[in-house]
Amino acid sequence: MTNPVNNNNQGSKYFSQVEAKQVESFSKKRKATESCELHQSKVSKTEYFKLDEFPIELTIQILKELNVRELINISYLNKDWHEFSNCDLVWKEIAIKIDSPFETGAEAKTIKQQAKDYIEDLKIKTRNIQKHSLAPKDIKDILSKNLIIENGILLNQFANSWSKFIIFCILANEIGDSDALERLNGVNTSGEIINLAKDFSVWFEKNKNELTQLQELDLSENEITSIPSEIWQLTQLRTLRLYGNQLISIPPEIGQLPLLKVFGLSGNQITTIPSEIGQLPQLRALDLSYNQLTIIPTEIGEWTTLLELDLSGNQIAAIPSEIGQLTLLENLDLSHNQLTTIPSEIGQLTLLEILDLYDNQLTTIPSEIGQLPQLRGLFLSDNQIETIQRDIDDWSQLKKHALSDNQRRIIEKEITLLSRLFDT
Repeated sequence: MTNPVNNNNQGSKYFSQVEAKQVESFSKKRKATESCELHQSKVSKTEYFKLDEFPIELTIQILKELNVRELINISYLNKDWHEFSNCDLVWKEIAIKIDSPFETGAEAKTIKQQAKDYIEDLKIKTRNIQKHSLAPKDIKDILSKNLIIENGILLNQFANSWSKFIIFCILANEIGDSDALERLNGVNTSGEIINLAKDFSVWFEKNKNELTQLQELDLSENEITSIPSEIWQLTQLRTLRLYGNQLISIPPEIGQLPLLKVFGLSGNQITTIPSEIGQLPQLRALDLSYNQLTIIPTEIGEWTTLLELDLSGNQIAAIPSEIGQLTLLENLDLSHNQLTTIPSEIGQLTLLEILDLYDNQLTTIPSEIGQLPQLRGLFLSDNQIETIQRDIDDWSQLKKHALSDNQRRIIEKEITLLSRLFDT
């Protein structure tokens, strides 16, 4: 990297001789005091190193030259600044520049590492967006080069604008706004997308009467990472599909859609379920399959209007007993999880027709399953079931079943029961 301080005598294009003297003076002051330590406990002794205390030209040059792609091996304009480049106070200023959230405290990563992780996440999101047919052409060029701070700021603004932009496109198409569609379909750069996203709220307000009449909205497969607040004003929605996006949470505002009947969120990265799901009085079908759920809240007992619930493809280890309160449930899919037990309260689901427990870690199943009069399909393959409970007296109502790939040691009576299953 060019050293503007050493090159001042050669007429450096970056700094004047006066600025070089300022830098030299600052360097001497730094060496005369405690140097910037890498450990968090020493950072409080380095208050000098805030970027706004530098000559403005030097600050700008540092930010321009910072190579975000190689955050571990940062070197600045001069090797003398190596310690400076590892100081958390400096990285705090840099994190603010690129809008990176950061935490402090004994257990937190260094701000430098947090900023690095944020940039990496930003690059992944942007690469995913690249696959979309409406992705701007300049993003590929930006990602192919070493990222300087200005481009880091641009990528952050772009990633945060994409969701609003693509939802803008879908809603404009839903109401047939040809003028808006002409603008939206003509974008070529990330900057245009950022600017159009800023216009979304004004456009929504202008077309609110028409938009709030929508009853169905499909936002699937669009690399959406967040849902703009305007969506929760669509109070006539009966169906909302968000399959195959990049959502990590469900906003609590979901409770503002009182007529919602079908809510599809399969194939996202959701880790928690908000209690507000229980405030949807018309909800009939909820699909949270293939997310990153590990815990099902006890509030599941409030989802009493559900007919279909799909929680397959997560990392759920237990189902709360409150599931027994979903007495209208007809179809329950818990396959491809890490369940080791099923609560006996499942026997209270008297309308249940399909129960899918495929590919879990079950070693037994509760006898209460035999109390399900409407059960027509039971799938237990790829578990570790060794015995079938003696008191499941009648499974003859089953039309579909799968018990293969278990570790069955079934006593004589149970063999008789199973033979009836396989003969149906």
